[in-house]
Amino acid sequence: MVGLHKAGTVIGLCLCWLGYSAQGWYEILRIEDRPTKKRRRAQQTADEPDDTDSEDDEEGEEDGFWLSPRMACRLHFAGCLFVDNWREDLGDKFEIEMMPPVVKPFVRRKQWAEAYVQAAMRLVRRLEKGPVPRPNCTAEEFALHRIISMARDFWHDGVDDAVADVIEALPCSTLDEDFDLVSEVAFQDHDVLMLFDMPRLIHPSGLAQNFGLANLHPDDWFKPFDTGLTSNHV
Repeated sequence: MVGLHKAGTVIGLCLCWLGYSAQGWYEILRIEDRPTKKRRRAQQTADEPDDTDSEDDEEGEEDGFWLSPRMACRLHFAGCLFVDNWREDLGDKFEIEMMPPVVKPFVRRKQWAEAYVQAAMRLVRRLEKGPVPRPNCTAEEFALHRIISMARDFWHDGVDDAVADVIEALPCSTLDEDFDLVSEVAFQDHDVLMLFDMPRLIHPSGLAQNFGLANLHPDDWFKPFDTGLTSNHV
């Protein structure tokens, strides 16, 4: 795992696979300072009427959600470091330890690890395009859980001054630090995290069917949820 104090040094290295220079790396993000429909009630401004949360707004709030510029920058930075950690030797030891124990034997397969890195890279690419990086397979789901966790840790513990200056230069939003809301919008469910406590769910069984679970076996982690989005999946 790359230490936080090394973040500024590593940023140039982790962008080599993207084909960008370290200087102005954040400019590749298509981020906008837009208002968003999906805000917690406590984030509503005082002059807004109490009945702003209409039924129509609730139905379309996911489509209206935008990552704030600072949040997009935090997630992209964490995603680049996450990919770089894995690419160094196809399996950062710290990241392997963060996986469900039942998955670890599969991680040590080179082909599986390479596919997992590709899944993480797809998430980073989607962040560059602007929208919330909604996962399209189980591998992307778990990678995004880790990326959000890293971004949250960077926010709590601090990053290199150069990176902090980049974030400070971006427009502020009430959503800049709402990692829980990002997770709420990005994930349809958190089934993959159940593997930590219930490893037998990787096997098709009555239990898995009762929970309505699918694609939890590591061999199925790369099957797209929506085959209509496979052009964005490979």
